[in-house]
Amino acid sequence: SLVYLSIFWANATSLPLFARYFIGNTFRFGYLYTVFDYEIYLGEVLLTLAAILLVALLCIRSKTGAARLMVVLVLLLLAGIAVCFVAALAGHGGTDMTFTPAFTPDRGSFSQVLRIVFISPWAFIGFENISLFSEEYDFPHKKVRGILISSIIITTVLYLVVSLLSVSVYPPEYDSWLAYVRDSGNLQGIKSVPVFYAVHHYLGETGITVLMVTMLSVILTSLFGNLLALSRLLYAAGRDGEIHKGLSKLDARGIPSTAIFSVI
Repeated sequence: SLVYLSIFWANATSLPLFARYFIGNTFRFGYLYTVFDYEIYLGEVLLTLAAILLVALLCIRSKTGAARLMVVLVLLLLAGIAVCFVAALAGHGGTDMTFTPAFTPDRGSFSQVLRIVFISPWAFIGFENISLFSEEYDFPHKKVRGILISSIIITTVLYLVVSLLSVSVYPPEYDSWLAYVRDSGNLQGIKSVPVFYAVHHYLGETGITVLMVTMLSVILTSLFGNLLALSRLLYAAGRDGEIHKGLSKLDARGIPSTAIFSVI
């Protein structure tokens, strides 16, 4: 529950960062404090809380409604990444940019692979969402294994595609993607995020719009998934007497609304 709660809030607080990149300083009002050189504003806090409340209300209002909305968001996510990657494949051939070096030269290639392997298990927390809804499935549970495997394969491909897209092109003042990525922290605007720069290079402002919809879909599906999973965990713990019994209550629609509200 603590893991899901931390990821839920981490994804919720990514909305202000999303807003900064795509709509400027609209929500940067009411300065509060600074943490690790990152400024916190009241407007961005309100944006985060509003998004959490909206997602919670949608989850409480209808099981099928939230599920259908997530399907739409996932399709938008897949379509957005596919459009950007196809554009990169079509446009990359007309440049002299290369994907070399395959690894950073100051470390061994094997150790670099291990670093990715060591941090990858966090992603499986998201895949576990599928198993937490087993009591609510109206299809044979044997299908869950295939769903899990398919999810892992598709997500792996998406990560690879986004990684390749990020290094497929770089500003002309750099001689390699490595030099660009290492200096990206000193840049501003679109150039500071390689995937944004790549999409803008291939598709212009249309690409930024596509990427904006894609990124918003990523954030919202994560909020829905983690909130629903966390509410089911709290519901089960309440039902088993591990925590307050009140969290095990279901409303008239069979939704653990008390558990959902306890999260927000």
